[in-house]
Amino acid sequence: MKFRSVLVPAVALCVMLPAVAAVAATEKTAPGLDNPYLPKIEKATTDLGDKLDKNALKHLYYVREGFGATRAVMLVRRDVDAAVKACGKANPDMKGDLDAEFSKWTSEVDPIVKQNETMINRAIAEQTYIKPKEINDYLKLIQQAGEYANKEIDKQIVTTPEACASLEKSMDKTRTAVSKLLSEMKLLVWPLSESESVTGRDVVGSKKTLSKNE
Repeated sequence: MKFRSVLVPAVALCVMLPAVAAVAATEKTAPGLDNPYLPKIEKATTDLGDKLDKNALKHLYYVREGFGATRAVMLVRRDVDAAVKACGKANPDMKGDLDAEFSKWTSEVDPIVKQNETMINRAIAEQTYIKPKEINDYLKLIQQAGEYANKEIDKQIVTTPEACASLEKSMDKTRTAVSKLLSEMKLLVWPLSESESVTGRDVVGSKKTLSKNE
């Protein structure tokens, strides 16, 4: 897997996961069209590829993927929260159950998000191949691209009793999917060990990762 500008899980998940029940989403434009941050990401990725060696790029690749997934989940949380509030307002008799289900959702997902953010920040601070600010600036572009793409989706919350009942059920499924996604985030320890070092042309997988408990 080469280090290239793929819009990580950030945009893909922003489009996929917010499509929970009760949220009718349609794109205003074709995916990625006119997103002003994509050319900036492409340039930044090319610059990093020219500047860093393969081992540094491998480490950064994992940071980028973890960051994209975590930010995407935060956007999903915002959409689910908005849907729960709208459904509760339109259907007062359902508000208690919806709030309880969302509380379960946040109680499971929020702590993992915070853990992952801590791991990412530590991975950036502990690496020595580039200034942390350069990585943070790069990740900020990815965040901005994801937020722009998310805004380009015209979301209409459907608050019929049927749609809101489906929302309640879907929260259980999305909670499990999101928690699994976040829990599987892996970051490499820097400097890479000899067994992790890239010797070929492509970036390969690795077993040694930062643990949430380290």
